[in-house]
Amino acid sequence: MTYVQLRALVVRGLRAARKVYRSGDTAGEVFERTLDRLILRKTLITPAQLEPLLSRWQAYKAKVLALERALADAVRIGQAN
Repeated sequence: MTYVQLRALVVRGLRAARKVYRSGDTAGEVFERTLDRLILRKTLITPAQLEPLLSRWQAYKAKVLALERALADAVRIGQAN
């Protein structure tokens, strides 16, 4: 594989990682807004009101794991030669 081909593969992997990062960043912002809404409440926060927070956390965590995989793939491609 030539240098140009290898570089193109690494760049493609990094772009994929950036796409996954942006998706994770959005999920993190949604999680943060949910936290902020709960913090600003003047009433007692019930367990039922925390359920959306937990589901948003799980979505964010899944995006972070996907980002780790995407970055690992890009690094693996770069180390191929």
